[in-house]
Amino acid sequence: MSVQLKNKHTIKSGHRHKDVIFKNFWQVNEHFADLFNAVMFDGRQLLKPEQLTEMDTDVSATIKSRDYNESITRNRDVVKKMSDGIEFNILGLEIQDKTHYAMPLRTMTYDALSYIKEYNNIKNEHKINKEHFNSPEGFLSGINKDDKFHPVITIVLYYGETPWDGPMCLSDMMVHMPEHIRPFFSDYKLNLVQILDSDRLPFYNKDVKNLFDIIRYIYKKDLSYMKSTSRILLTMKLLN
Repeated sequence: MSVQLKNKHTIKSGHRHKDVIFKNFWQVNEHFADLFNAVMFDGRQLLKPEQLTEMDTDVSATIKSRDYNESITRNRDVVKKMSDGIEFNILGLEIQDKTHYAMPLRTMTYDALSYIKEYNNIKNEHKINKEHFNSPEGFLSGINKDDKFHPVITIVLYYGETPWDGPMCLSDMMVHMPEHIRPFFSDYKLNLVQILDSDRLPFYNKDVKNLFDIIRYIYKKDLSYMKSTSRILLTMKLLN
């Protein structure tokens, strides 16, 4: 029993260590920007590293109504603010080593909590500043008509050894829907990147390209690629 517990603990520790390594790699702005440019803009360098700043990964928020009050605690893997003139967008990255069969729901929750957190912050600012609302509807909502939120975009990076076999959108998690109902269903798409088929993505950052190439070749058991001492040293450099 003690050996089994030790082995389970070792496996969990190994997963945590691997997750930390990947998080540290993607926290580097140059790496993060190159991934999003490849996935979202077909390699066009529209997102610059200097536009990115680290954000708090805690997206915990409180959902309130007259008869209901619940705090939901969640932490994201990597979150960055992308400056866009005087405004900004929020970019999130979730890192998975195994297929998660509720991933569309999970990422939708992360994004929704980000909006709820911002909504609560705006309401609190109005309250602290003792600002008057522009209309009865504003008073009811806790925000004014011209209060706006910041877009949240999430990419899920899956680095598992086998192809992703989970849902790609919220509707994939649903029971059969009649065609006359489907147009009214608010679906949620998963922005998924799989390392196994990442050779189609146009990366420009050498570290990012090398990381994807090395992991793909290891998974394909093409050890000839790894025989070079320089590639072994490169792998150690990238993941440390």
